[in-house]
Amino acid sequence: MPPMTRGLVGVLALLLAGRAEAQPSETIRRIEQLYLESAWDEALSACQTALDDPRASEGDRQEALKYMGTILFAQGNSGEARNAFARLLRNDPRYRLPSDWPPRVVEFFERLRTEALPPPRIRHRVPAGFRIGTPIVVSSQILFLTDRHQARLHWRAGRTGPWSTVDMERDQGDLYSAIVPTTPEMSPDTDTTVQYYIVVQDGEREVLTEGTAARPHEFLVGRVEGLPDRTGDGRRVREREGGGFPWLIVGLSGVAAIGLGVGAFFLLSSTAEEEAGQALVHIGPSE
Repeated sequence: MPPMTRGLVGVLALLLAGRAEAQPSETIRRIEQLYLESAWDEALSACQTALDDPRASEGDRQEALKYMGTILFAQGNSGEARNAFARLLRNDPRYRLPSDWPPRVVEFFERLRTEALPPPRIRHRVPAGFRIGTPIVVSSQILFLTDRHQARLHWRAGRTGPWSTVDMERDQGDLYSAIVPTTPEMSPDTDTTVQYYIVVQDGEREVLTEGTAARPHEFLVGRVEGLPDRTGDGRRVREREGGGFPWLIVGLSGVAAIGLGVGAFFLLSSTAEEEAGQALVHIGPSE
């Protein structure tokens, strides 16, 4: 075979290989089908499953974020749509939506591109305390995390001694939580101080903290008088494997979808995002 012919065959093989690699996975094909059928709740669930799958490829994760942001925007949940698209852009600032994508979604997406993507930010309220026998959950809203970020809770019982660390898990939207297990120091008859602080890491690098080891937050665990009744609050409790300590998954009611009317229009809200110069775009029915 002449050298030029071999070169052309090699280029063609590379192009075909690239096209084969670009083919969507079965998971993304299912999400696309659910999206086309307007089965949006199922599609969002499938997107979240893909994002939670450690084996998912980078391409699948980006596609899941694309569909998630698009569906949330169509449901009127522009705040969550913004966060999904922000994650997508932070993972790949050059990403572009398909040219045949809904024009209003493309306009919203491109508007985000023109803004400087804000760094992660924590909104946190120190817990009032926990009675022994109830799950000790520390939760926080952490905005603008990407797939590279990991939030961790550092805690200890008492005001001295070594710190223990547990990963904070994403519950829904921007809510993250971690569970502090019951320790022998904790008693239902007395109050024990638990100190903690939250760290967001990008690999080994700390990019954000809420509290520090030198100046931690703290709450009481024990009898803690004056706490509201925590039963029947929609939380689902599970037992940690191999032990008797209660663990918690925070269950949030889903955000009700808002139908998009023909005359839907944008309303700029003055939410906390504006603290970083980021105005959320909301959708509401036209008057």
